[in-house]
Amino acid sequence: MYQVEPNNKWIGYRLAKDIITENGTLLLSQGRILSKEDLLFMKDWEITCFFIEIEEITPNHFIEHFIKEDPIFYELYNRSLSSVEKMFQLVSKKEKITGQKLFETFDQLLIHMISEPFLITQLRTIKDVERYTLQHSVNVGIMSFMLARILGMKPDEVIQIGHAGLVHDIGKAHIPPTIINKTEKLLETEMRLIHSHPRLGYETLVENNIKDTAILSATLFHHERLDGSGYPLNKKGEQIPLSAQIVAIADVYDAISSERSYKKAMSPFHAYQKLYDLAFQKLLNPEIVIKFLGYIASAMIGKKVILNDGTIGTVVMAFHNEPDRPLISVNNHFIDLRKNRDIYIQELFV
Repeated sequence: MYQVEPNNKWIGYRLAKDIITENGTLLLSQGRILSKEDLLFMKDWEITCFFIEIEEITPNHFIEHFIKEDPIFYELYNRSLSSVEKMFQLVSKKEKITGQKLFETFDQLLIHMISEPFLITQLRTIKDVERYTLQHSVNVGIMSFMLARILGMKPDEVIQIGHAGLVHDIGKAHIPPTIINKTEKLLETEMRLIHSHPRLGYETLVENNIKDTAILSATLFHHERLDGSGYPLNKKGEQIPLSAQIVAIADVYDAISSERSYKKAMSPFHAYQKLYDLAFQKLLNPEIVIKFLGYIASAMIGKKVILNDGTIGTVVMAFHNEPDRPLISVNNHFIDLRKNRDIYIQELFV
């Protein structure tokens, strides 16, 4: 059940609650399928909001939205996903991979993202828990590419960073899926195996004649943290190459905002705050994180969201110090989530 304002887009939806005037007059009954005339009737009676029934948003809903709104993006994304899947299969069989062929389709996707940058806010909504590792690789590649552009890096460096994000988890191809997707707490031996994937990925790329320093560095160091608490080599601060710092931010953001076999996805706005906290703790590069969150927050302006109380509103202003609590417009009034701490954004509305 969601609270909305009178608009012809709700024609055909079912009314979730009776609409009753202040003096007790019943205008429209619960369960009614709304028509154009009903919406005009509400406006005549100056009804500013009402409740409708909307089925729970499902993965198929988002996929259908992408196909309808941007079929080119969805086609290129799907093809890139297939390329990554083939890459993982070849690596697991210890067969050779070719970087040029791997990146060909993905580069077309990156070019498309330049013309439609707002799509970066929608990546988390393409949900397929069974293919998480593959989707994560494509998403991190896209986000790393966009981050490099935000930082003003040279065009060839931007492309390299995107490629680094795409292959950063290639080492996981050597780890059994039962461990990667395990829902219970990992055993110590299993955790050590997981922690070996950056080194395994680096070795795999070297064996396959991938020589680009940015790609190799990001693959080996993307789990290092500025305070030295990361792995596999406990590098800290400037010892961690820029490409790895960028990919690390994209990696963490996509991981915490995506649904996985053992956890539900955070709303994008909760993910913003989590990333901000990690930067504040000096685990991730704060300068890059702040620029990334500023970009994402700006991209969310004008987007419809669903609040935890069922209200549907529109993001009209974002605050960089609290990126998870923007200003929301609902039925001609504003809700400042910084001042309404019990209300938060549950999901994007597409």
